[in-house]
Amino acid sequence: MKITISKIEIANFKGIENAEFSISENGCIISGANGTGKTTVADAYFWCLFGTNFAQTTKFQVARLDKDGNPIKGETHSVTLTVSIDGKERKFVRRMKETKQGGSTTEFEVDGYKKSLKEYNEIVKNLCSETTFRIVSSPSYFTSLKWNEQREVLLSLIESVYILPEFRSILEKCNADGVSVAEYIKKLRDDKKRYQAEIDSNNAQIVVLQKQNAEFSADFDLIEREKQEAENKLADFLVCYDLSLEKELAIAETDLLKEQQSRQQEINQSFYQARSEHDQLKVQHEVLSSNLRAERAKSDDLRVLGETLATEREALVKKFYEEQGKTISFQESDFRCPTCNRPFSPAEIEERQSEMRSTFNSNKVKNLMKIKKEGHSVRQSIDKNEQLIKESQSKQEELAAEILRIESNPLYSKEFTEPTLAEPSEKEKTLAIKIDELKKKIQSVDNSSKTTIEQLKQKISELNQKLGLKAVVEKNSKQITSSEAQIKELNSQILQLESEIDKVSDLNRNNIYALEEEINSRFKMARFKLFSNLVNGDQVETCIATYNGVPFNDLNYAAQVNVGLDIVRTISSAKGVSAPIFIDFAESLNSVVDTNTQQILLKVTEEQTLHISNIKK
Repeated sequence: MKITISKIEIANFKGIENAEFSISENGCIISGANGTGKTTVADAYFWCLFGTNFAQTTKFQVARLDKDGNPIKGETHSVTLTVSIDGKERKFVRRMKETKQGGSTTEFEVDGYKKSLKEYNEIVKNLCSETTFRIVSSPSYFTSLKWNEQREVLLSLIESVYILPEFRSILEKCNADGVSVAEYIKKLRDDKKRYQAEIDSNNAQIVVLQKQNAEFSADFDLIEREKQEAENKLADFLVCYDLSLEKELAIAETDLLKEQQSRQQEINQSFYQARSEHDQLKVQHEVLSSNLRAERAKSDDLRVLGETLATEREALVKKFYEEQGKTISFQESDFRCPTCNRPFSPAEIEERQSEMRSTFNSNKVKNLMKIKKEGHSVRQSIDKNEQLIKESQSKQEELAAEILRIESNPLYSKEFTEPTLAEPSEKEKTLAIKIDELKKKIQSVDNSSKTTIEQLKQKISELNQKLGLKAVVEKNSKQITSSEAQIKELNSQILQLESEIDKVSDLNRNNIYALEEEINSRFKMARFKLFSNLVNGDQVETCIATYNGVPFNDLNYAAQVNVGLDIVRTISSAKGVSAPIFIDFAESLNSVVDTNTQQILLKVTEEQTLHISNIKK
């Protein structure tokens, strides 16, 4: 589809009261001094089609201003645009009228028929999407898009690109999962981090269990031998006395002790398991809290940086408008001979004024482009900083949620005291009654004998309590062995992930070169860097336009325009859509790349009224 402007009719729009411009198929040069209305013509064109100005702003001053800078009341503002679309002439009209209530209403016409806003927008949209229309209408619009938007447009230009056979299976997997290769590599790295976190958790658990085993450690074999000796002595002692009551009492007390030991062991195991989990929760809580504090400090630093960048951007905006508003003024001393102070002749004055205007306009353009470049850089820094703040906030939320989960666990805040037997069981009660009755029957037993018996029984009881910790130590040791085996397995999986990451990264890197070469082969001047190398060797998606190795934003204005026209020319050809191209600051250009489309050059001259001259080829 080829679109060209045949005629623009403007009435009471910005600084133009009434004007009509006929434009040749090749285009035209719209010239005049600053403030004569060059940019207004471009604004009128885009306002008629899209309701925005040349700079894509929807809210701007449409009405003309009086000498005091106030909008002139009661005027109807309209733009009539006659265009040729593949040789067929069509006419678009946008007309804004004031209402009695102080507001405004807008009317639309297409080919002489009134249309609603929805109908009008649909007709324009069917010609071409606004984004594509603006890309092929301006040498600076494409490079003003965000890098990911630029990249998406470029990738849409190619139907296919050679893919390494080894890389094809990886791409098929990524496509099936609906992710990019970069996202796949990120998932592999996230899996690696997750496995490493599991290793750290297992190591922390091992430390806790080893600490418990060190605390409970004892020579259990020695304790068993001491217990056996005590039991043997007790048995020998009871045999010597050959007292049936004593034997019966010993059996009852042994049964009671075994019952108590069995219950005590169950309680101990439950207690030490709970305390082990409690200790692990404490360790995890401290690690997460430390990470949260660090992340909050990072977020605070990013916000301070964001405020600084915002201040810088405001200063640049103010500086840009100050520079844009500068006008040249002449002093009497400018037109005197610096040697003899002789006044210049009228011809010399005119020549001197022409030189000063040319120098002033050239410097002004350079200053504006420099400020614009600085502003673009600050804008990118602001966007990057805001993204980092969002990532930090997301990380803080995850950490806070994990801390809250731990704190909500009853074990985390539980206070632990050494376990003791609770209410005796029915069997223990029965044995205790029997023991009490037997003791009453053997009151006549020698006190010294009773003392010896009680001492041996007490010693056996104490040794049994110590042996109760053996089960805890053995369970901890099994858990340590299991955790160490899990760590070994996780390390093996991490090695496999690292191998896969290296393989995919290398194949992706090789395929990247083919992709960049395929896209760059379509341009005559512009070259695009579609991937950036990180310090760690990884490559991340990007989109940076260059010319002869110089980034687009670092080029001078003339080079930016011509490289931008090269981009327009290629995209226009690929999309099958061409439209009038508006080129601002054209006075700074020695030559303009041929795009085989209608070009409208806005050029600052000394003319005090707006002038249009059609381009002939």
